[in-house]
Amino acid sequence: MIFIKKFKSQKKFREFLNNSSKNFFYKTELSTKWFFQRLEVTFFEINDIISFCKEHLDSIINDILLTKDYEMSFSYSNKQFLITLNIKGFKININIFDFVFILETLLHTYVSRKFQNDFKFIIIFNYDKLMLMEAVQSVVNRVLSSKKEQLLPVMNKEQRKLVHSNVLKFPEVISKSIGSENTRQIILKYNYKK
Repeated sequence: MIFIKKFKSQKKFREFLNNSSKNFFYKTELSTKWFFQRLEVTFFEINDIISFCKEHLDSIINDILLTKDYEMSFSYSNKQFLITLNIKGFKININIFDFVFILETLLHTYVSRKFQNDFKFIIIFNYDKLMLMEAVQSVVNRVLSSKKEQLLPVMNKEQRKLVHSNVLKFPEVISKSIGSENTRQIILKYNYKK
């Protein structure tokens, strides 16, 4: 439920927030009319952001990936959105990890412009085993050629196990899981000790 309200001062705006029983996110604009300044505030809730993100992800998946066979779910906590995305029969010509990064960046850009808030988006993509192994191989090759660490997107426990077991085949590369349980990522580093 997005709504706009005008206030005569910052003080009136703060009073409104303190007296409100709901938690709102908001963006503010200062306008001047007839030598009087007004504070125009747009209020919105988490469900507004979720529906906005869902609309844009639907558009990307339908128009760019040309598929309608997918599922997505959202959860929110502490200015961080966790999006689980499962696209069936998914084939793409770029590295899947790069694709997830592009989706996260696009969502962050869309939401930042629309709502003027700095939310973090984490997409958990349900990869099939072959696609995951091809993507890991590509990232391992990147680490070997550049000798710089690479951070993989958030994955579930089974996917992380697959990645770690696949990386063990390369003694020049070390894999390590980082982050909290629901947002664990894998970092791949070049092993200088051989």
